[in-house]
Amino acid sequence: MDVNDLIANTLGGMVGYLVIRAASRVSATAGIVRAFALHGEQISAGRTLAVEVR
Repeated sequence: MDVNDLIANTLGGMVGYLVIRAASRVSATAGIVRAFALHGEQISAGRTLAVEVR
């Protein structure tokens, strides 16, 4: 693995996280983000990602 690959993958993950976080705050796309959320995770009415602890 090259250092360039590591940097690109890290930056890509960070950008992807920021895009999903921004999309979950826009009411038009919040439903789509909720539909694809992982099992056990919820996006509350305040539009923040909260992990359900059982």
